[in-house]
Amino acid sequence: MAKIQEMCLFLLLAFSIARVSEARSAIGVYELKKGNFSVKLTNYGAIVVSVFLPDRNGKLDDVVLGFDSIEDYKNDTAYFGAIVGRVANRIKGAQFILNGKKYKLVPNEGNNMLHGGPKGFSDVVWQVESYNTDSHITFTYNSTNGEEGFSGDLHV
Repeated sequence: MAKIQEMCLFLLLAFSIARVSEARSAIGVYELKKGNFSVKLTNYGAIVVSVFLPDRNGKLDDVVLGFDSIEDYKNDTAYFGAIVGRVANRIKGAQFILNGKKYKLVPNEGNNMLHGGPKGFSDVVWQVESYNTDSHITFTYNSTNGEEGFSGDLHV
């Protein structure tokens, strides 16, 4: 009987951890709003989805160039509104030398690496650390040693 209880407890714990992990990696859209000013962001790529501002006549309009759905952002090659990284711009030949050691990166633009590679910061799900609709949102991402060929762990 004790073995069955231990097994049930283990399964319950494993299921709970899986659910928390799944919830933390879920893609969402978050709005910050103050008066007639609003910003929408997604934790997919830490992308700025929209910014609504009044013009000089008070008419609200979105001033961000972007897409209507998260799926469109997943297929984006222009990096609209996204955080790029670990590097912005190109690394020629998708390699660099640091302290005498050559690092080979994952190319995504011919032989070069652009904006962090095929799985750069714009193509990962960021964790929402804190969120308050009328003041702030904090996204974080842990880029591990070797991700896209880069050296060292990086907490963003």
